[in-house]
Amino acid sequence: MVDAFYIIGGRHSSNSVKLLGVCKEQCEKSFLIETGDEIDPRDLVGAKQVGVTAGASTPEWLIQKIVTHLRSLEKDQPGELALN
Repeated sequence: MVDAFYIIGGRHSSNSVKLLGVCKEQCEKSFLIETGDEIDPRDLVGAKQVGVTAGASTPEWLIQKIVTHLRSLEKDQPGELALN
């Protein structure tokens, strides 16, 4: 179980929108993002586990860039945040 979930993909991608719906069923704090700039650190306050998934056509370089950004936020909250 995660406390926040990020779905990386296009807002007009039916695959990404469907992933968002599935994730929201399990985690209220689920967000569809296209870039790391859309991550609001306030959404992660109190989160211990953060999940990341991506739409089928999301490029690997973008996924890695956003995961790297999330890991930098993890360092700002030592012992509080873990990526899954």
